[in-house]
Amino acid sequence: MNEFSGIATATLQSWLSDAQTAMQQLAIGKKTVSIGTSDGKRISFTPSELPELRKYILRLQTAISIATGATTGQPYSVATWTR
Repeated sequence: MNEFSGIATATLQSWLSDAQTAMQQLAIGKKTVSIGTSDGKRISFTPSELPELRKYILRLQTAISIATGATTGQPYSVATWTR
């Protein structure tokens, strides 16, 4: 169970869109951006907090992948060797 359990996929996608827009605004020089959170509050990010915003985006993307049954897109490898 994660922090987004039980939240509709459409809501998660909306939050993801908001967070990605906020990240873009920071990237082009906006000093502060605000987004809504899963508990109905608003949080603000500054350029120095961009890593935290990226982590939030990754958590949303993971939750959407789980909710839709899609893969995360992260590659994996299997070690093989011969004797």
